[in-house]
Amino acid sequence: MLLELTLHTWRAVVTPLHALAIGCTIFRLWHRYRIRQLWWDDYWATISLFFDVVYTSTPFLRYDISDPRPTKEMRIMIYWLTALIFPPGTWSARISIGMSIARIVPSQTHTRHMLYAMNGLFGSMCIGQMLHKIVICTRDTSWHNNAAVQCYLGSGVGVLSLCTDLTADACLVTIPLRMLWRVKLPRTQRRLILSIFASSFVSSLVGIVYTVFVFQKQKGGQVWGYWIGLIAGIKAAVTLLVCNLLVIVMFLYRIFWKDEADTVSEPSETRSKPTHPLPTTSTFIIPRPTILSLTEISNTQRIGTATHLSEPLTVVQSTPCRGSLPLAPSNRCVSM
Repeated sequence: MLLELTLHTWRAVVTPLHALAIGCTIFRLWHRYRIRQLWWDDYWATISLFFDVVYTSTPFLRYDISDPRPTKEMRIMIYWLTALIFPPGTWSARISIGMSIARIVPSQTHTRHMLYAMNGLFGSMCIGQMLHKIVICTRDTSWHNNAAVQCYLGSGVGVLSLCTDLTADACLVTIPLRMLWRVKLPRTQRRLILSIFASSFVSSLVGIVYTVFVFQKQKGGQVWGYWIGLIAGIKAAVTLLVCNLLVIVMFLYRIFWKDEADTVSEPSETRSKPTHPLPTTSTFIIPRPTILSLTEISNTQRIGTATHLSEPLTVVQSTPCRGSLPLAPSNRCVSM
């Protein structure tokens, strides 16, 4: 027996989740813009944000069966909007996660190309899901005349949705695990980053519940359609939240826990390392008199003026990648 679900309950459940996901995405984009590190993962997050804003409005476009205001054509149009706006919203969020992984991989490497191919596969899965829905719902238009005006997709769409979701989330979890498994990071940071990437499976759990409802071939009326819409809305919101989780958690980590974590050494590491503190800077003594060209280390790499030195000069080289992820083989760092 399916529990009763009203249109107002559907709206009350999904709206706060989507508001949280949209707010996190806006904060993520603002933060990346502020530090001038916008990249393709942020652009795909923007695309997912657009689709999610539209999808959030769809429950408010729905009407109860007893409401005489909408015509049958209007109900059909609202259904198509809801059905076709859902796949690109979730898959663009997954592509954003894939590009977040790609940005910490050195360019012109096999892994980077493999990640690009994976994102292309995600796009193909999105198109496949949309085409499958279109074929099923246009081949049998009897749903135009039922009370709920809801196309019941059946087991075929359920199998396709489940297989693609599990495949995508498995890729988004195993690839970062394999990449970061041998990276030397403090234990706290390692667990934090791996847990964030593993959170992609949360959307798979919601997707399994969604598939269970889609599997049902019986036509349960408007209440059944409300349940499918509710679970799909939760899935879309969770996927967008997971998309932004890495950026937001790393931002909060650098603010609240970074300094504390940096002072805590790993027990296994302190036994194998010398007891005296390791230098964090490298010094180079330049004898006088010397003519030295000072170079400002910045994004533009502007060249300073030549200066005569009458005393020895100590050039201090700061430790790179503090609070960021180092990128092998170069010393380039990317803040998440």
